[in-house]
Amino acid sequence: MPFAAFFFLCSVFSVSQAADTPDVAGLELNLAQRLHADGPGVVILVARDGKILFSHGYGLADREKQIPATPETPFRIGSVTKQFTSAAILHLQQEGKLSIDDSLAKYFPKYPGGSQITLRQLLTHTSGLHNYTAHPDFFARVVHPISPADLVAWFQDDPPDFPPGGTVQLLQHRLCIARSDRGEGFRPASRDLLAEGILWPAGHA
Repeated sequence: MPFAAFFFLCSVFSVSQAADTPDVAGLELNLAQRLHADGPGVVILVARDGKILFSHGYGLADREKQIPATPETPFRIGSVTKQFTSAAILHLQQEGKLSIDDSLAKYFPKYPGGSQITLRQLLTHTSGLHNYTAHPDFFARVVHPISPADLVAWFQDDPPDFPPGGTVQLLQHRLCIARSDRGEGFRPASRDLLAEGILWPAGHA
Protein backbone atom coordinates (compact mmCIF):
# COMPACT_ATOMS: atom_id res chain seq x y z
CA MET A 1 0.00 0.00 0.00
CA PRO A 2 1.38 3.42 -0.83
CA PHE A 3 2.66 5.23 2.22
CA ALA A 4 2.75 8.98 1.86
CA ALA A 5 2.45 12.09 3.96
CA PHE A 6 1.84 15.60 2.74
CA PHE A 7 3.00 18.77 4.41
CA PHE A 8 2.26 22.18 3.01
CA LEU A 9 4.32 24.99 4.54
CA CYS A 10 3.55 28.58 3.65
CA SER A 11 6.04 31.24 4.69
CA VAL A 12 6.94 29.51 7.93
CA PHE A 13 10.70 29.09 7.68
CA SER A 14 13.44 31.28 9.15
CA VAL A 15 13.70 34.86 8.10
CA SER A 16 16.82 36.96 8.40
CA GLN A 17 15.94 39.80 10.72
CA ALA A 18 18.53 42.04 9.07
CA ALA A 19 17.27 41.82 5.48
CA ASP A 20 13.98 39.98 5.95
CA THR A 21 15.23 37.43 3.37
CA PRO A 22 13.87 33.88 3.51
CA ASP A 23 16.61 31.40 4.38
CA VAL A 24 15.83 28.91 1.62
CA ALA A 25 19.32 27.40 1.69
CA GLY A 26 19.05 26.82 5.43
CA LEU A 27 15.64 25.22 5.03
CA GLU A 28 16.87 22.93 2.27
CA LEU A 29 19.88 21.83 4.33
CA ASN A 30 17.72 21.19 7.38
CA LEU A 31 15.24 19.11 5.42
CA ALA A 32 17.95 17.09 3.68
CA GLN A 33 19.33 16.15 7.10
CA ARG A 34 15.94 15.09 8.47
CA LEU A 35 14.17 13.49 5.51
CA HIS A 36 15.61 10.40 3.87
CA ALA A 37 15.33 9.08 0.34
CA ASP A 38 13.91 5.74 1.51
CA GLY A 39 11.46 7.23 4.02
CA PRO A 40 7.75 8.08 3.69
CA GLY A 41 6.94 10.53 0.94
CA VAL A 42 6.81 14.21 1.81
CA VAL A 43 6.38 17.24 -0.45
CA ILE A 44 7.15 20.67 0.96
CA LEU A 45 6.23 23.94 -0.69
CA VAL A 46 6.96 27.37 0.72
CA ALA A 47 5.41 30.50 -0.79
CA ARG A 48 5.33 34.19 0.00
CA ASP A 49 3.06 36.80 -1.58
CA GLY A 50 1.91 34.29 -4.18
CA LYS A 51 5.45 33.40 -5.28
CA ILE A 52 6.81 29.88 -4.78
CA LEU A 53 10.18 30.13 -3.05
CA PHE A 54 10.84 26.46 -2.44
CA SER A 55 9.28 23.21 -3.67
CA HIS A 56 10.80 19.76 -3.26
CA GLY A 57 9.85 16.15 -2.73
CA TYR A 58 11.54 13.78 -0.28
CA GLY A 59 11.23 10.06 0.30
CA LEU A 60 8.97 7.61 -1.46
CA ALA A 61 5.43 8.20 -2.66
CA ASP A 62 5.07 4.43 -3.13
CA ARG A 63 7.35 2.29 -0.99
CA GLU A 64 6.35 -0.95 -2.71
CA LYS A 65 7.25 0.32 -6.18
CA GLN A 66 10.08 2.58 -4.97
CA ILE A 67 8.54 5.65 -6.63
CA PRO A 68 10.01 8.89 -5.24
CA ALA A 69 7.84 11.78 -4.12
CA THR A 70 8.01 14.90 -6.28
CA PRO A 71 6.12 18.22 -6.32
CA GLU A 72 3.88 16.65 -9.00
CA THR A 73 2.95 13.62 -6.86
CA PRO A 74 -0.82 13.41 -6.15
CA PHE A 75 -1.61 12.74 -2.48
CA ARG A 76 -4.74 11.64 -0.71
CA ILE A 77 -5.94 14.70 1.15
CA GLY A 78 -8.43 12.84 3.33
CA SER A 79 -10.21 14.96 5.92
CA VAL A 80 -9.04 18.23 4.35
CA THR A 81 -12.13 17.89 2.16
CA LYS A 82 -14.53 18.03 5.12
CA GLN A 83 -14.54 21.78 5.56
CA PHE A 84 -14.93 22.35 1.82
CA THR A 85 -17.91 20.02 1.63
CA SER A 86 -19.46 21.75 4.64
CA ALA A 87 -18.86 25.17 3.10
CA ALA A 88 -20.46 24.00 -0.14
CA ILE A 89 -23.56 22.77 1.72
CA LEU A 90 -23.90 26.13 3.50
CA HIS A 91 -23.37 27.97 0.22
CA LEU A 92 -26.24 26.03 -1.35
CA GLN A 93 -28.41 26.86 1.65
CA GLN A 94 -27.55 30.54 1.21
CA GLU A 95 -28.70 30.29 -2.40
CA GLY A 96 -31.97 28.73 -1.27
CA LYS A 97 -31.28 25.40 -2.97
CA LEU A 98 -31.48 23.37 0.24
CA SER A 99 -31.76 23.65 3.99
CA ILE A 100 -29.44 21.97 6.46
CA ASP A 101 -32.59 20.96 8.30
CA ASP A 102 -33.72 18.92 5.29
CA SER A 103 -33.93 15.20 5.94
CA LEU A 104 -31.57 12.78 4.28
CA ALA A 105 -34.64 11.06 2.84
CA LYS A 106 -35.38 14.15 0.75
CA TYR A 107 -32.30 13.39 -1.34
CA PHE A 108 -31.97 9.66 -0.73
CA PRO A 109 -35.54 8.34 -0.33
CA LYS A 110 -34.33 4.75 -0.01
CA TYR A 111 -31.69 5.41 2.65
CA PRO A 112 -32.65 3.38 5.77
CA GLY A 113 -33.80 5.74 8.53
CA GLY A 114 -33.12 8.73 6.31
CA SER A 115 -36.30 10.52 7.35
CA GLN A 116 -34.92 10.82 10.88
CA ILE A 117 -31.51 12.22 9.86
CA THR A 118 -30.90 15.84 8.82
CA LEU A 119 -28.09 17.43 6.85
CA ARG A 120 -27.32 19.45 9.97
CA GLN A 121 -26.67 16.22 11.86
CA LEU A 122 -24.40 14.99 9.10
CA LEU A 123 -22.47 18.26 9.26
CA THR A 124 -22.08 18.07 13.04
CA HIS A 125 -21.31 14.33 13.38
CA THR A 126 -24.54 13.67 15.27
CA SER A 127 -26.40 11.53 12.71
CA GLY A 128 -25.70 8.22 14.42
CA LEU A 129 -24.55 6.60 11.18
CA HIS A 130 -22.00 3.86 11.63
CA ASN A 131 -18.52 4.84 10.46
CA TYR A 132 -17.61 2.85 7.37
CA THR A 133 -13.90 3.13 8.18
CA ALA A 134 -14.61 0.62 10.95
CA HIS A 135 -15.41 -2.07 8.38
CA PRO A 136 -12.85 -4.92 8.51
CA ASP A 137 -12.24 -4.63 4.75
CA PHE A 138 -11.93 -0.85 4.70
CA PHE A 139 -8.17 -0.70 4.12
CA ALA A 140 -8.38 -3.29 1.35
CA ARG A 141 -11.07 -1.21 -0.37
CA VAL A 142 -9.66 2.27 0.11
CA VAL A 143 -6.85 1.77 -2.39
CA HIS A 144 -9.32 1.21 -5.24
CA PRO A 145 -11.49 3.85 -6.98
CA ILE A 146 -15.17 3.79 -6.05
CA SER A 147 -18.08 5.98 -7.11
CA PRO A 148 -20.05 7.91 -4.47
CA ALA A 149 -23.14 5.81 -5.28
CA ASP A 150 -21.30 2.53 -4.76
CA LEU A 151 -19.75 3.83 -1.56
CA VAL A 152 -23.15 4.77 -0.17
CA ALA A 153 -24.51 1.35 -1.14
CA TRP A 154 -21.64 -0.27 0.74
CA PHE A 155 -22.46 1.29 4.12
CA GLN A 156 -26.10 2.34 4.01
CA ASP A 157 -27.43 -0.88 5.56
CA ASP A 158 -25.10 -0.71 8.57
CA PRO A 159 -27.03 -0.48 11.86
CA PRO A 160 -26.73 3.02 13.41
CA ASP A 161 -24.48 3.51 16.41
CA PHE A 162 -27.00 5.73 18.23
CA PRO A 163 -30.24 7.63 17.53
CA PRO A 164 -29.84 10.78 15.41
CA GLY A 165 -28.89 13.73 17.58
CA GLY A 166 -28.04 11.47 20.51
CA THR A 167 -24.34 12.29 20.79
CA VAL A 168 -21.30 13.39 18.77
CA GLN A 169 -19.12 10.84 17.03
CA LEU A 170 -16.60 11.53 14.27
CA LEU A 171 -18.03 10.26 11.02
CA GLN A 172 -15.79 9.98 7.99
CA HIS A 173 -18.59 9.55 5.45
CA ARG A 174 -20.97 12.13 6.88
CA LEU A 175 -21.35 13.94 3.56
CA CYS A 176 -20.29 11.54 0.84
CA ILE A 177 -23.98 10.66 0.69
CA ALA A 178 -24.45 14.15 -0.73
CA ARG A 179 -22.39 13.30 -3.81
CA SER A 180 -24.43 10.63 -5.55
CA ASP A 181 -23.74 10.31 -9.25
CA ARG A 182 -27.03 8.55 -9.94
CA GLY A 183 -29.00 11.66 -10.79
CA GLU A 184 -30.75 11.83 -7.43
CA GLY A 185 -29.88 14.14 -4.60
CA PHE A 186 -27.31 16.84 -5.15
CA ARG A 187 -23.57 17.24 -5.53
CA PRO A 188 -22.52 20.09 -3.23
CA ALA A 189 -18.86 19.15 -3.16
CA SER A 190 -18.36 19.23 -6.92
CA ARG A 191 -15.30 20.95 -8.27
CA ASP A 192 -17.28 23.58 -10.19
CA LEU A 193 -19.38 24.57 -7.21
CA LEU A 194 -16.36 24.91 -4.94
CA ALA A 195 -14.44 26.90 -7.52
CA GLU A 196 -17.19 29.24 -8.66
CA GLY A 197 -19.07 29.63 -5.38
CA ILE A 198 -16.28 29.68 -2.82
CA LEU A 199 -12.69 29.71 -4.04
CA TRP A 200 -12.87 32.26 -6.88
CA PRO A 201 -14.87 34.85 -4.90
CA ALA A 202 -12.28 34.50 -2.12
CA GLY A 203 -9.49 35.31 -4.57
CA HIS A 204 -8.15 31.75 -4.96
CA ALA A 205 -8.04 31.26 -8.71
